[in-house]
Amino acid sequence: MNSKLIIGVLTLTCLGLVVFLSPRIIPFTADTAEYIEAMKSIKEGRGLVVSEYDVLPVEEDEKLMILFPPGYSILTALLSLCGVDDVLATRLVPSLLYLFFPLLFYILSKMFFDKKTALSVTIACCLTQAIFFYAVKSMSDLPYLFFALLSFICLFKGIHKTRGRLIFLAGLLAGFGLLIRNVGYALIFSELVGLSFCALWGLWPWKKAITYGFVFGMGGLITYGPLLLRNIIHFGSIQPYTMPPSDVTLTLTVKQYLWTLSETFLGTAQWTFGFVVVLGIFVLSGVIYLFKRGVFASLMSQEKIKGIYFSTIMVYAFVGSALVVYSRSKYLWGADVTIRNHMQHAWVIIFFVSLILSIYGRWCHDKWRWPVARIGYIIVGLYVIIQIFALRPYVAMHALRMVNYQKLTAIVEDLKAYPKEAYIISNQGYFLRILTGRNIRQLDSTTPEYLIKEVTGLRPLVVVLTGHEFKGFSLWRDLYKGEDVAGYNYILEKGPVKVFHGTNKFLEGKTTGSVQ
Repeated sequence: MNSKLIIGVLTLTCLGLVVFLSPRIIPFTADTAEYIEAMKSIKEGRGLVVSEYDVLPVEEDEKLMILFPPGYSILTALLSLCGVDDVLATRLVPSLLYLFFPLLFYILSKMFFDKKTALSVTIACCLTQAIFFYAVKSMSDLPYLFFALLSFICLFKGIHKTRGRLIFLAGLLAGFGLLIRNVGYALIFSELVGLSFCALWGLWPWKKAITYGFVFGMGGLITYGPLLLRNIIHFGSIQPYTMPPSDVTLTLTVKQYLWTLSETFLGTAQWTFGFVVVLGIFVLSGVIYLFKRGVFASLMSQEKIKGIYFSTIMVYAFVGSALVVYSRSKYLWGADVTIRNHMQHAWVIIFFVSLILSIYGRWCHDKWRWPVARIGYIIVGLYVIIQIFALRPYVAMHALRMVNYQKLTAIVEDLKAYPKEAYIISNQGYFLRILTGRNIRQLDSTTPEYLIKEVTGLRPLVVVLTGHEFKGFSLWRDLYKGEDVAGYNYILEKGPVKVFHGTNKFLEGKTTGSVQ
């Protein structure tokens, strides 16, 4: 089996998925706008400064970046400095890094499995929807996973060869992963635990494990330390992450996490949750059986270093999942747990199931080894097919959003024409911020009376409403009555207040200029 050829074909397949999905999926989210603004402030030498997102406070337009670590913005800034458009750079970084995933997963899985199993695991990981769906999204999830995989590879090679330079490099990469996403705390913790496993299981003396742990930590501090220092100086805390209290309980969050975990592996059909439970019981039963037979103890004595590797990534998956559940049950995210929250850990489950199947194959009777191996290949094939078809509802959802996005592009020039001091809010604020490059606030549940009271006398107020489905539209409509004018459903004006709800004629640009 030519592994280089298969990895090459898989890389081309990943490229084809990126090309296919790019024009069909809206790449931007509310987070993207802040990433772009942070990227621009980094390039301009202004530090980590972003626009105020909420409608209040009115008098402040900029603030220090708190919610997101700046690693993704740093990567996109570096690409932008090469001449790539700022917005395009946020899309290209995840897509380009995704093309390295076949090689990274293969190198990592070869540390656990034989060549054939490693190739099967690589295919399953790279074609998991939770990974390749976000390869075309302007988000930090996939770049974080890229650095996490690199860090694990360097750490495990450093443990195998007892080289401090590789362990130091693993710390550098893990620190930068944490600089991209806060879930990187699980990466740092698990790799430090992995180094302690080397002493617990007799591979190294404790003195060496502690020394290498210090080396790893120094590497992490080089890349993540500057952000910690900045947080302490500006906020008096190493982690100033703040959000309102969560609106869901811990129990409900756990249910959401398990449900979306089933979506990650088997799509969005209603029966998948029960299927995952049955599969989980089957795997757990197999693990208990293998423990009773002393298989794991035997393997640990024969392949101690692989046991250390596997235990490390299992700690990573467990702690990372716990962080997601804890933070969602503590903070108000504004969204439920989704498949993106499994991206960083889903591949560990694939490794785990593959390990169980490979152990079955090694320890079962000779006449069963061939069927077990073929069953494993069939499972991989079915899994990939399910993953591809599981994208359909997401593509359909984004197709509807694409229509709205295209309509918004028709009013970009009109919004750019307003003076800088104009206070612009919209129920599609984050889209318009990306399209216009202006600080357009997100209009949520604020009442017109309250907002007008806060804004009037300070600056002109412009309100952009993009559809009747917006829950606050009726409030603005009832406040300002007016006749249908020049192709608009409502052009409502009272002093500095302008409220728009455009018809198709307006959105097609047929009345451009009449809003001035």
